[in-house]
Amino acid sequence: MFDPLFSFVQKPKLWERSKNPFWDDHHISAKMLEAHLNPHWEAASRKHSDIEESVNWLTSIIPPSSKILDLGCGPGLYTKRLSIQGYDVTGIDFSKRSIAYAKEQDQQSKYIYQNYLELDDTESFDAITLIYCDYGALTFNERQTLLSKVFCALKPGGQFIFDVFTNKTQQSKKDASLWSMYQDGGFWSAEPHLCLEAESILRIIL
Repeated sequence: MFDPLFSFVQKPKLWERSKNPFWDDHHISAKMLEAHLNPHWEAASRKHSDIEESVNWLTSIIPPSSKILDLGCGPGLYTKRLSIQGYDVTGIDFSKRSIAYAKEQDQQSKYIYQNYLELDDTESFDAITLIYCDYGALTFNERQTLLSKVFCALKPGGQFIFDVFTNKTQQSKKDASLWSMYQDGGFWSAEPHLCLEAESILRIIL
C-alpha cells in the first residue's frame, strides 16, 4: 500500500507557487516579525548592524529629499531609517502584521498593505528598493511583472536598487536532507509537526 508520507517528499514543479497565504498566516507572520526584530538574527532581515551599513550606503547614492518606495518593507527597518535621513518614504508589504507594527513605530513614513506585484504608480518615485533577495523568491513571470511595474513607477532617471543571490551565495551549501519533530510547535506551525527539509530550501510541514 502506498504510504501518503512519500507524496510529501516528491520534488515540486520548478517555480511552482504555493497557494497558502504564507505572509498573512497568523502563526508564521508572528514568527516572521519576531525574526525581523531580532537584531542579531540574519533570517527574515539582515542583522541590524548590517542594515545600518546598508542605509548608509543607500544615502550615499540616493539624492537628498528623494521620494523612495521600499518594496517588501516588512516592519519598516529600512523605511524608518531612510525617513529619519530626510527622505519621503513609502513602504509596501503583504503582511498585515508587519505593516501594523511599522505604522505603530513610524508615523513619518507611509505604509501600504499590498502585494507589490500589483503596484500601479506612474513616474512617482525617484528610487525604489527591494532588499534582502526578494527578487530571488519570484518566478520568472513575476520578475517580468515586477520590473515592468518598477519601470512605470520610477520618475525619468530614477534608480531601482535591489540585491540578488549569486553563485558565491551557494558555494558553501551542500545537498542535504533532514527531518525534525516539533512536539510543541515551531516556526512553521503552532501545532506539533514534522518538518522535512531538502537542500535547505524546500520545507514541508506535516
